[in-house]
Amino acid sequence: IRMIVTNVEEHGVVDSFKKYPNQDVWASFYALSRLQRAAIFHDRLYQQSFPVAQDRKLLENLAYYVVYANVAYGWKMDLAFLRRLHLGGDLQALLRRTGTREEDVIAAEWESRTHRPGYFIVRDQSKEKIVLCVRGTWTPHDILTDLGCTAEDFEVRSPTKYLWNTSSKRLRAHHGMLESARALLRVVEPILGKELESNPNFSLVLVGHSMGGGVAALLGTLLKNTFPNLVVYAYGAPCVAPIDTRPTGDANIISIINEGDPFCCLSLGHVADLSVGLSHLCEDSELRTDILIHTEGRIDEMDRCDLEWCSKTLQTLREHMAAEKLFPPGRILLLAKSSNDQEDEFLLPRLLHVQAQQFRDLAISPRMFDLTRHVPSLYESSLKGILVRSKTVTDN
Repeated sequence: IRMIVTNVEEHGVVDSFKKYPNQDVWASFYALSRLQRAAIFHDRLYQQSFPVAQDRKLLENLAYYVVYANVAYGWKMDLAFLRRLHLGGDLQALLRRTGTREEDVIAAEWESRTHRPGYFIVRDQSKEKIVLCVRGTWTPHDILTDLGCTAEDFEVRSPTKYLWNTSSKRLRAHHGMLESARALLRVVEPILGKELESNPNFSLVLVGHSMGGGVAALLGTLLKNTFPNLVVYAYGAPCVAPIDTRPTGDANIISIINEGDPFCCLSLGHVADLSVGLSHLCEDSELRTDILIHTEGRIDEMDRCDLEWCSKTLQTLREHMAAEKLFPPGRILLLAKSSNDQEDEFLLPRLLHVQAQQFRDLAISPRMFDLTRHVPSLYESSLKGILVRSKTVTDN
């Protein structure tokens, strides 16, 4: 982490406040934020059409396993967000919230270390699954894991124990999460192998929220050759791997992201690209002025010509932004509200299939680091609400 901070310019980050007058930097921040909002609004209005997730079984699984992801944080999280007190501690919270019997808890480690997050493994008798759940960021050790944010190549192991890459894609990922997945692999692989051998009708499900989802996705990539039928559900999935590598795009990994969740487009490369964009605007005051002219007034009241200009201008600006960015893993489902109901906190979002490229920009906004959009209880309530709505529509 010290090496990243002291050599940040080697990763493409421009120190705009050191290089340019403060007034130019703040003016560039404002202009870029207006440009991004207008371009995003244009693309949604005229170019993008994302299919709604309507697979009933998928919706049921998403609403079911999010409870595991949340309960991995233990009784304190339940008390803070759900106002439930579990007197028996973390284990009792797990048993009550998931309906698991104590004899079906195979392993549980509630304490974390750097590159070794908390986790538990249970038998889900009703689903005939072995569920491995990795806890997200909860302690200072977990924060250190998150901050090890450079990317590195890796390989997977075949069932015959030789190192090989079974895909034409590179294997490359976030260093801290990759180290965590490797550490868990050494501990859980023999346990999982024994359980699945003893329960031949069972299959493996990996679950996690936030960093836990990222580690679960990488662990699923490492275990895929050994347990080919495994599925990963990553809630509030963070940036894990570059766009042209695994586990980005892996079909057996499903990432669920709430719109506006700050961690879905936050990697070292995103920060570098943002700084480059700001630097370009700091040096081009004429472009800053043009942006403000084209985006004058409310974004949703702009005419199409101005919106198209903003979209093309942002595309041109992106040509200067070439840092290696990380993206959420697997197939991505976005919990999105329409532009007309963004401010209605009680309106249920729609669940849309989107591409990883949707998360290429670190968008500047007053709520760009709004952690309330990342809390696990929000994912649980949204997904359960969508499932209930889906059942109601079907019944009607």
